[in-house]
Amino acid sequence: MPQLYDHRGAPINTSSLSREHADPEDDWLRPVTDSVASTLTPERLAALMLAADEGDVDAYLTLAEEMEEREPQYRSTLSQRKFAVCSSQVVVEAASDDPEDVRRADAVRELTRQDAFGVLLLHMQDAIGKCYSITEILWDTDGPDGLWWPRDYRWRDPRWYRLDARTLCALRLRDASTDGVPLPPAKYVVHNPQLKSGLPARGGLARIVSIAYAAKRFSAPHLVRFLEVMGIPARVGKYPREGYSASDKRELLRNLRRLGSDATAIVPEGVTVDLLEAKGRGGPAEFVTALNWWDQQISKAVVGQTMTTDSGSSKSQSETHYAVRLDFTQHDNRQTSATLNRDLVRPFIDLNFGPRERYPRILLHVEQAEDTVAFATAVSQLVDRGLRVDQREVRRRLGLSEPEEGAELLSSGVGRGPHGAATADDEEPEPPTDPVEEPEDEREEDEDEAA
Repeated sequence: MPQLYDHRGAPINTSSLSREHADPEDDWLRPVTDSVASTLTPERLAALMLAADEGDVDAYLTLAEEMEEREPQYRSTLSQRKFAVCSSQVVVEAASDDPEDVRRADAVRELTRQDAFGVLLLHMQDAIGKCYSITEILWDTDGPDGLWWPRDYRWRDPRWYRLDARTLCALRLRDASTDGVPLPPAKYVVHNPQLKSGLPARGGLARIVSIAYAAKRFSAPHLVRFLEVMGIPARVGKYPREGYSASDKRELLRNLRRLGSDATAIVPEGVTVDLLEAKGRGGPAEFVTALNWWDQQISKAVVGQTMTTDSGSSKSQSETHYAVRLDFTQHDNRQTSATLNRDLVRPFIDLNFGPRERYPRILLHVEQAEDTVAFATAVSQLVDRGLRVDQREVRRRLGLSEPEEGAELLSSGVGRGPHGAATADDEEPEPPTDPVEEPEDEREEDEDEAA
């Protein structure tokens, strides 16, 4: 096999394609990063963002992972965006109508039908929150055709890699050195969606959502503490100024606390206890309003709207917000397709068929609901007015297949031909014409003239 090169011009080493490049057994691949979300403060949040801007993204990536595990609103909306890409229709386009290009496109189409391909799509969408995702390809040639096929796609923890110090854009595998190891060609699917212009470390959605997460982290505990004491009147104990020791005061405090939980307590003679009812406009609604507001900000950041995630309204408004979500999905699909064509399709074709000037392409399409009744009605009216319509196009729009020879067909009449066309024997005969009887007086005049 001649020497192959990737899209960057780096040589491909086929002897190492079936081995793991990022071995989890290596100690330096396991950065020790304590939990960030559990001890998050505004000061620490600002510090880890500044560190990420300078290339140290470990704490930021840890926070991004923990937010997905701890914040239901973020997890829900981010999953909506991920699964929208994973559920898109996968289409493979050949480079041309040449039989060799069609054969290569068929091989790529078979590649997308593998179960592991759907897992790869999900791994790639991890970049939406974290700013980039890294999936290692394990190749082998054990199949009966002898071709190079991915046997597995391994998700890799992005903390196992570091950004190069010069550009802060290229990823390198951690090792014992300070610079790391460059990623070998044809071994990785590195997805870095351009959600915004700028450095990769500043493009993930977790960066903007972390502000809302921090605000909710401070609001939620206060709400819980408020609910614990809501409705319980304040207990105020009054003891004599003179002759009351410190131990007596502690005992009085314990009795007041017991009065709040057990509703029973004993106090010495001469001590009074007052129960004060809480009054004012404050209440749990104030905390809930704040938490809901931050939930809406998370929805806006992740899916671009709140109508389909937090609140419902009219049909027209919901359709408008669905169109916004559709724009997000179409953009994610284009970004995902570009990465797949660069990091998966090109190596797959080069390894099995050799380099080409043009390659097959994987495209992800969003299947949109269509009003088939309105479409069929419009086509029927246009055909009645003389418009010539290709049946194949109508079948494709309606999701109907081309009928096979001898298939039992549905039609508006009986006695149809093999493709629903009326036959000559089915033509209805014209009704007989009844003779027209002449009036009586006209017949008499005709007889007189004849005589």
